[in-house]
Amino acid sequence: MSDETKARSSADTNANRGERTSAEPPVSGRLLSVLVADDTSANRRIIERLLTRAGYRVTVACDGQEAVERYQEGSFDVVVLDVKMPVLDGGQATAIIRQYEATADRHTPIIALTTHLSESSWNELTSEGVDAVLTKPVDVKRLLAVVESLVQSHGGAGRMGRQATPSAIHSNPGDAHMAHAVEVETLPDEWLDGQPMVDLEGSLKRLGGDRGLFLDFVQVFDEDSPGLIRAMREGVTNRDGPAIERAAHSLKGLVSNFGAHPVVRAAGRMEEVGKAEQWDRAESALDRLESAVARLNTALDVYHR
Repeated sequence: MSDETKARSSADTNANRGERTSAEPPVSGRLLSVLVADDTSANRRIIERLLTRAGYRVTVACDGQEAVERYQEGSFDVVVLDVKMPVLDGGQATAIIRQYEATADRHTPIIALTTHLSESSWNELTSEGVDAVLTKPVDVKRLLAVVESLVQSHGGAGRMGRQATPSAIHSNPGDAHMAHAVEVETLPDEWLDGQPMVDLEGSLKRLGGDRGLFLDFVQVFDEDSPGLIRAMREGVTNRDGPAIERAAHSLKGLVSNFGAHPVVRAAGRMEEVGKAEQWDRAESALDRLESAVARLNTALDVYHR
């Protein structure tokens, strides 16, 4: 995978800070129907808000199995799937949808969202039938551009035959179809500890200058972060590794929207604790995470409505 493909393209910096992402109608000129699946409530709500503000009709699902069921029940222009979900993950759900489509004259574009992207995961996802991959935190302009590009390439839901293969769709030059997140877990603690807890400029850049949408992120964080911390604390008490891993992964994705690298790092370490059931590290890792979240809460006070 080339460095150019992995690099994130710069977002449009000319957008006014108060501009709504819905200011410009979809390029397709019609109301698009999008199915969004993510097992994390905060992620679902954020992506739903992004797309709804941009003028799309959104249906949500809580896991890969529900996404397949919603897909079979309705008609969608685009499907957006988180890669890491219970019951069926994003790749498995995609494979089932593609099998279902094999008997019909249709090909619905599928976009996968992931926190980490490697060449092997890229190859695996595209082999399962994914048309595009984007990394989180989601860049609004990038997501909307990919949705519109795929819809235009396919001519709308239910109107594309099986000749439209994923390889033909994501062969566009550059990295418009794929972003690559900074691996903050590899950065030294000394560097992270010296960084601001909130990267407002970077967040607004990803959100197309939509300050109102940024405040929505703050609201979702206020509502969901206490429950995620509580779930991790209970997971440590009950030695429930999967519960810790899920909650830490959800919190990591949520705080990454603020560019809060110290919290992302601390949540990533807590996720590792849950995955590997490293009980000797659990208490200290959770204490560090709670301390970082407290610092983020203080930094976000100025943004409360």
